[in-house]
Amino acid sequence: MNKFIVQTKDKKERLDKFLARKFPQYSRAYLQKQIQKGKVQINAAAEKSNYRLKTGDKIIAAIRSPEKISLAPEKNIPLDIIYEDENLIVINKPTGLVVHAGVKNLRHTLVNALIAHYPPISQVGDEPEIRPGIVHRLDKDVSGLMVIAKNNQSFAYFKNLFKTRQIKKIYTALSWGKFKGKTGKIELPLAPNPKNPSRIVAVQNRNNPLIQKSKSACTEFEVLKQFDKTCEIKVYLKTGRYHQIRVHFKSIGHPLVNDRLYGYRGQTFLGSGRIFLHASQLEFTASRGKKMKFISPLPKDLEKILKLESGITNQE
Repeated sequence: MNKFIVQTKDKKERLDKFLARKFPQYSRAYLQKQIQKGKVQINAAAEKSNYRLKTGDKIIAAIRSPEKISLAPEKNIPLDIIYEDENLIVINKPTGLVVHAGVKNLRHTLVNALIAHYPPISQVGDEPEIRPGIVHRLDKDVSGLMVIAKNNQSFAYFKNLFKTRQIKKIYTALSWGKFKGKTGKIELPLAPNPKNPSRIVAVQNRNNPLIQKSKSACTEFEVLKQFDKTCEIKVYLKTGRYHQIRVHFKSIGHPLVNDRLYGYRGQTFLGSGRIFLHASQLEFTASRGKKMKFISPLPKDLEKILKLESGITNQE
């Protein structure tokens, strides 16, 4: 347990920034989680991360070291392997499976399953101690196609393909509302939400200070079927920013169905209740020049939602 008394030079500083200076061994995000859990008190009371310190404040921080990430092989996690050769693996990731370990998920990830399947992959990539072989990712509740590198040469090759946008990624999604046209493009830069760094916001005003911290993002889409209250869409991801599809469709007033992070307040959850977003198609040219294309049909739980929407509210 650590105790501090705020000095005049530190007044008006945010609590999380103050702690980040005092505990440089931890990330600011981790410290914010500790604050949320009530592990930090000011004058015997819990405060938020953005609390502005006052001279004389008494801080008590009961911060423990985070558990270490486990890269132990886990054979009990099934892998739906679509294709595999000496350089790459293409899998169909199920919903609910985390790609690699983080603060909330230290084990039981796709990485643990990959190491069990192919142990040498544990030495592949820029950060093999966290995400060996992983060149792109899908959110926990998003299902669909992913390509994984089996060696460092393949990792470098795919990293360049993603960087230069030479990989074609297509998603199937269901959003709320009706679209006026059959196709569309969303080009809004994305930035971390200053009130919650785990969320992303689309910067619609170029005079917004967040523009300085934003990254360009482009999403194209095609309307497949328009229902009464929802719409099935095919999404062409031109850039691969964190939460890009979810934030972009929220920004135009069409959040994805069952999106608990970016959806409507008080939204109605359909079917299984998990976000309707599936990585359905992946195309690229392999390092030896072979063009490869993979297609993943909608999982049964999402297909069931579509059938219900078609049977009850189809306007065609």
